[in-house]
Amino acid sequence: LVRRKDILAMMNEEFGARNQSPQLKLWTKMVQAAEEFRNSTDLVSFDINKESEETKNKYGKTWQGKSCLMAKRLAEKEVPFIQISIGGWDTHNNNKAQITKIMNDTDQGIAALIEDLAETGLLKQTVFFLSSEFGRTPDVGTRDGRDHHARVWTSLLGGGPFGKGFVIGESDEKGERPKKGTNAYHMRDIIATIQNASGIDNDAHLMNSFGRPFPISPKSAKVIEDIFSL
Repeated sequence: LVRRKDILAMMNEEFGARNQSPQLKLWTKMVQAAEEFRNSTDLVSFDINKESEETKNKYGKTWQGKSCLMAKRLAEKEVPFIQISIGGWDTHNNNKAQITKIMNDTDQGIAALIEDLAETGLLKQTVFFLSSEFGRTPDVGTRDGRDHHARVWTSLLGGGPFGKGFVIGESDEKGERPKKGTNAYHMRDIIATIQNASGIDNDAHLMNSFGRPFPISPKSAKVIEDIFSL
């Protein structure tokens, strides 16, 4: 690691002498931050074996349960962004058995995580969001499989300044599309709402390496104000 660090510093110094790049300075700061973290006592946050057997059983000793327990430990250290990827949602075949297994493991971990965040007061400063990349067809068909369906799906959102215990939005009877005459929320609205609740300016821009601005949210994105007041 020391040799690699020295080689990286040498390459950055040589490159920096020829190119005055703000990205180089940024990456150098990121490497320094990573080095400081690697040598800090905060690394113990990644050791879930520090938790009691009671707590580990509460979350479940599955991959999803351990991931949610890790998320709790990182939230306690106020890590600003934590992501858990739960694979296996592509249930084009054998849907009932697959979803039963996935949700049995996932539900236990998510419930334990939200409960612990609420009991410690961290839920007030933590926004949580559970979703898939799109929905699934309401009809399982002859293969007992649910295919890709982007017209409507369900997500779980809470914590932070959000209200709790209610449902926003409504689908038709078959769950195929938003119900006529009701508000239909686009994913860009969900993202803008999460960013707003997290203190991120939706009108801000990020700059790429060529100095080109990219908006944090598209102009058509609307913050769902009702979710804050209910």
